[in-house]
Amino acid sequence: MTAEVTFARTRIQPPRVRSDLINRPTLDADLQQALAEQRLTLIVAPAGWGKTQALARQLARLPAQNLAWISADVDDDLPRFLAGLAAALAPFDLPWRVSPAALGNLLQSERGTRAVADEIVNALVDSEVQRGLLVIDDAHRWSDPGLFDLLAAVIEHLPAHWGVVLSSRTEPPLPVARWRARGELAEFRQGTLRFDLGEVRELLQSRGLTTDGAENLLKRTEGWAAGLRLMLSVGPGAGQAQGRSQRDVFDYLATEVLDDMTPDLRRFLLRCSVLPELTAERCAHVSSLPNAPALFAQLRRDGLFVTALDDSGETLRLHDLFRDFLEEKQHRENAEELAGLLCRAADQEPNLLRAVTWLMRAGAVERAAAELAARGPALLPVGGHADLMRMLALLPAGTVEAHADVAFLRGLCAFQVFDFEPLAAAMDAAERGYLARGQDDKALLASIMKLAGLLNCGRVAQAREGFEQIRQARLAPPLAAMLCYFLAYQADMDSRVDHVVPALRDLTAHLESTPEAPAWEDLVFFCVLALYPGAPAIFERHVRIASTRRNLGAGALRVSLFHLRATLALGRGQLALAREALGNADEDLDWLGRPLSLQEENNALHGFIDGLSGDVSAARQAAERSVATLRRSWPAYQRVHSDSSLSHALRTYWLLGDAQGVRRIREELHAAADSWEWGTAPMVRALADGMVALLDEQWEAAERNCLVAARPNRWTNFCLGMLAQVLGAEAQRRRGDLDAAAATLRELLEDPHLPQAAGCALLAGASVIRNLAHTQWGKRLSLAAQAELDRWTALLSGSGQTAGEAAGVLPAALTAREAEVLDLITKGHSNKLIARDMSLSLFTVKRHVANILGKTGLTSRTELATWWIGKRRTARGST
Repeated sequence: MTAEVTFARTRIQPPRVRSDLINRPTLDADLQQALAEQRLTLIVAPAGWGKTQALARQLARLPAQNLAWISADVDDDLPRFLAGLAAALAPFDLPWRVSPAALGNLLQSERGTRAVADEIVNALVDSEVQRGLLVIDDAHRWSDPGLFDLLAAVIEHLPAHWGVVLSSRTEPPLPVARWRARGELAEFRQGTLRFDLGEVRELLQSRGLTTDGAENLLKRTEGWAAGLRLMLSVGPGAGQAQGRSQRDVFDYLATEVLDDMTPDLRRFLLRCSVLPELTAERCAHVSSLPNAPALFAQLRRDGLFVTALDDSGETLRLHDLFRDFLEEKQHRENAEELAGLLCRAADQEPNLLRAVTWLMRAGAVERAAAELAARGPALLPVGGHADLMRMLALLPAGTVEAHADVAFLRGLCAFQVFDFEPLAAAMDAAERGYLARGQDDKALLASIMKLAGLLNCGRVAQAREGFEQIRQARLAPPLAAMLCYFLAYQADMDSRVDHVVPALRDLTAHLESTPEAPAWEDLVFFCVLALYPGAPAIFERHVRIASTRRNLGAGALRVSLFHLRATLALGRGQLALAREALGNADEDLDWLGRPLSLQEENNALHGFIDGLSGDVSAARQAAERSVATLRRSWPAYQRVHSDSSLSHALRTYWLLGDAQGVRRIREELHAAADSWEWGTAPMVRALADGMVALLDEQWEAAERNCLVAARPNRWTNFCLGMLAQVLGAEAQRRRGDLDAAAATLRELLEDPHLPQAAGCALLAGASVIRNLAHTQWGKRLSLAAQAELDRWTALLSGSGQTAGEAAGVLPAALTAREAEVLDLITKGHSNKLIARDMSLSLFTVKRHVANILGKTGLTSRTELATWWIGKRRTARGST
């Protein structure tokens, strides 16, 4: 299913300039200069003062490719605005480093709004336009302060060849004083927009009227554009409105205008006022008038308080004041029609949030629920979680639980952000609803998802019992694959080592029988299971089949495959291959906005692989991200899975020799202990206790705790028990018991499955590995075992670098593909030539260039070329 956008396309189309506008040379010249020079142009005035048309008149003189227009909406929040922004900027073909569709995911990151603003600014910096403008009209509609926070951050760091234009009825909550003091702000307010006497006279002349009454007309309207137009429409009798507020004047004059219309046109306007945008087709459907097409044509021809939103004039928007007036009058005079009008408006509304809102206003709860269930799932892959949660909140209490499909959608929303308690509750309601309707397959799917929620909430016994019951049923391959996935995790949690790999083997077999099933995308978190005995061969096949059978774009599945490659290479001690795979995963993760669901695996792999490769700064940052990711997660996740996230940081700090970090994580692990945690949590705490005992030279306590951590399950969570076993042997060696230390090492070194996972033992750190390798073991260890220890020492001495890195050519952050792009840049190739030579799209090349600039900290292609030539010369000199 193709996901729909969550905003109306007309919102990114600037209004067409009316043909009957008079010349306003002073205003036009000032506004034109501001648009060409200023960081921010602010147009603030009450309704009806001609803000939008004054702006549209100037923008119409600019090349279309220089303009990104967005009409603000009362329903806007950050994800919805970002979707509109991405669409408005699409014609610029910007070199995004993050997928525009995934900008909303960055809001969940530690830096949140600041991270999103940085990505927007970076894309604008590298744009090829000479002068670009980002225009936001009707900003007074925004109620979410986060929108203005984002806008302020973007404006503050805006590149010089871009400007922002903001039109609003009210003063926006922005730090305008700072920009005003720096001379970077142009302001157009009510006094600037007011018509003067000469302009009023020209307006009268354009209507074929004498200018005798110009002064009186100016006095009555005070130069207010909407009042002038209405006064000219109504005629001399409008004097009765004198002395009232502008809104009262408008309502009075609009009543005069409406009463002067034919009954059909009057009815047409009143009924269609529920629509934010008018088209002939939609007006005909909503108004139910047989002559609706002719009435729409008349409205378009007369142009009475409507603005054309496209060049063809096929889409119109009523002036806000006039629409508000019509809506109030419709409600007052024909309230019984409103529900039907809103329901008909929802019939053809592509914006699901708007449709559901209208249906709820109409009291059509059942239909709103049905629309949500049918169209909601398509929004999840494109960052629609926030919109869906808002729509679900509109439904009356009990509605979600009473509708199986809506409950299932609520559960999917919870699963997207690992909020497991609402997941379990929603899927339980969905299961009961599906069973009542006889939809057994859907009930089984909801049941599996419910049990997954229970398992991750710490309600292990209940989940175990439920999974066992479902195992007895005959399941279609996608359902069977999902069941096996959670059974593998349950076995891992229970330290039932012999059950993990059979579940994984069955899982991949079910997936392979349905290569196009959505289950491939649903089941993507495997790394902590990937090094179990026999699992590497299964996952190598999984990666190979998934990579060749499917048309993979940047997404969760492809990130998962790169993570698996990195994990398998780490296990074999092939650090260069691990770093390359992890670099590819980073590219896709950046493109996706680093969703939290994929970030934890990435954090762990970076901590381990970067640390083993000597990149201390990157490894430390990964450890800090692991802790930050945990703290941003939901309460149930923190209760049950704190040990997993903290164990990644613990091992990274140990590898880096950061004693303070190890002690801090140990304290957090003990503080997080509770009755809900999985069975692996005591292992992690024991390992942390053992590490601290080693730091304090308490060898017996270190031995005891490390071996407690190693015994239940050596292979879980990137072979945490293997590391514990190595540290236990070191503790035994340090207290002088070489026989015990050798016995502990033999158990590990003589395991036939060790070669696929030995890289994780390296996390013990260079000092520990060297101590063990240089000990005179005599006959206590076989020659093969001692040779393996020597191999570990060699791996930690620098052979984890790629050939390019060893020669000083390819920094760890860059990928091989980016190096190819760099080679062509140094030859003076344009992006188009690079795209042709490498058989890539121009958009992909721009993204690679943007990535390289970001990773190197350079600002231009010339600097890149110079830097890269220097790197290659250094490489030649070193060889």
